[in-house]
Amino acid sequence: MIRPDRIVALLLIAFSIGYGLLAWNYALLPFEEQMPFKPNTMPVGLAIAGIILAVAVLIFPGGHRGLSSDADGWRRFDWISTGAIFLLMVLYALTLRPLGYVLSTTLFLVLGAIVLGERRFTVLIPVAAITAYGTWYLVQQVLGVFLRPWPELLI
Repeated sequence: MIRPDRIVALLLIAFSIGYGLLAWNYALLPFEEQMPFKPNTMPVGLAIAGIILAVAVLIFPGGHRGLSSDADGWRRFDWISTGAIFLLMVLYALTLRPLGYVLSTTLFLVLGAIVLGERRFTVLIPVAAITAYGTWYLVQQVLGVFLRPWPELLI
């Protein structure tokens, strides 16, 4: 019987095979060939995981709830919060350079949590600021990838 989950599983198998072939045939640089974790290791692993999970959906019968419960789920979906989060993601991308990584990420985390219903600001703001600064520190100082931490005016 053809069900939507089986159609999606077949599409996922096709996508994962194509993704895996592209990742497997990725041309490595000479110094990358001897590395234990190559640039294509994670994509190949993701392709294998996608194939395994899609085959599991095809083989094992799942609890099919029917169309009526699925339609009810879409009616109860919180479209406003989803749209607000997407808008925040676009604003985050636009403010990343002008405001700097730390300030822009802190604002995104705080506003995103407010959209999702968090109201304990005494916890939310310090956690967002520490998280933003901590990720900047790891990326900049440990990994050596440059991120502008603050706006141009403060530097």
